[in-house]
Amino acid sequence: MLTLVLLLVPTLAVISALYLYQHTGKKEILKFDLVQFAYAFVIAPIIYVWLKSFLFTLLVRELNLQLSVTDIFIADTVYTIIFLYFFAFIIIHSLTKSFSLKRSRDPFYDIFQMSEFFHMITSHVVFYVGGAILFTLLSTINIFFPVTSATNNILFYISLFLGLALGFIVYVGLLLTDDDFEEKYPRFEMFIELFFGAFFILDVGLYFYFRPEFDLGRVMYWVSLMAFAGFIASSLLIERSQKLVAILKRLHYKKK
Repeated sequence: MLTLVLLLVPTLAVISALYLYQHTGKKEILKFDLVQFAYAFVIAPIIYVWLKSFLFTLLVRELNLQLSVTDIFIADTVYTIIFLYFFAFIIIHSLTKSFSLKRSRDPFYDIFQMSEFFHMITSHVVFYVGGAILFTLLSTINIFFPVTSATNNILFYISLFLGLALGFIVYVGLLLTDDDFEEKYPRFEMFIELFFGAFFILDVGLYFYFRPEFDLGRVMYWVSLMAFAGFIASSLLIERSQKLVAILKRLHYKKK
């Protein structure tokens, strides 16, 4: 069954790519040309999973190399890093191709305005919202599946401190967003603060419901809780001090 899937996936991907190509320049999604969006965010991830499955099958079933879990992890990590670089250039190509199609239809089209759509609201939402969701998902999984081999208390307390520091850094990054962004999306900061506050409440609720142990085995949960707590505390303390806000912004613009 797996062999059949490994044969069908690239075949269907090629057929889909050829079929989609004839629709180039006709429709858009998130300001991407629809075809370029499909290449970057649908076909490329499918190819990634297919190649990963092929590599796993080759290493585990076909070559008989008696590889350990660590060996397979290293091979998977190397493959993932290589593909990430490859994927980055796919995104660059899809985006610039969408720019080119816009200009071919309208030579006076404002490419800068389109690029700012990705630079401003899209990338910021994905970074903050996506990061919070991913962090919470991993922390929830960690409640049910603790790291059983972890016993170092010093490392645990260092991790908690790093979680608080991460929350502070993320908030300062939000606070020091460019003025142009603040003018265009004045409610974005408040939205993110409310969003992170909701996830902090969710983490607290998970604690009272599941009572995870306070140890390194559930470090991801506790780091997540500390990160959200650090963000909320920074928001409450810094926003009340206009002097501190002014100092942070002065340091930010001084570096520019």
